Amino acid sequence: DGPQVINAAPTFLDNAPSFTINSPSSIEGSYEAQPAQFGPAIDLTGISGDLAWVEDGSDNPTLGCESLVNASDIAGRIAVVDRGECNFTVKVKIAQNAGAVAVIVVNNQPNGLPPMGGDEDPTITIPSAGISQADGELIKTALESPSIVIRRGGLRVAPTGSVTP
Repeated sequence: DGPQVINAAPTFLDNAPSFTINSPSSIEGSYEAQPAQFGPAIDLTGISGDLAWVEDGSDNPTLGCESLVNASDIAGRIAVVDRGECNFTVKVKIAQNAGAVAVIVVNNQPNGLPPMGGDEDPTITIPSAGISQADGELIKTALESPSIVIRRGGLRVAPTGSVTP
């Protein structure tokens, strides 16, 4: 568990990005994710927190393309936004400004993961990743804010929420 092992781990472990839902039990498990090509990468220790759905006060409030009206619900949590209308970088920056620790973008297309491309913006300091439309719908119907951990493949999330290799 020293620094050399941690730095070498990606060479030997499956690096497929994923996120793990710890609760509710009806949707517990690991789900495929597409990390963003901008902002900080999700490292091997991952990010842990509760989900919070964004609301921007527009006709499509979960798109997160305008200032969030529920910033107090987002602060300290992982923001979940729907793909569409504005760039991924805009969505992440708005959620970051509301205090989010990370962002998950739910695809608006039935197949695949959102590409999560965007221009590098040094002011974006939180990681983000995209998930499939089907996985996003499972989360939406199960609970407003399940506890999740974003992680890279090769790590296991123990029931206590700690991360172990």
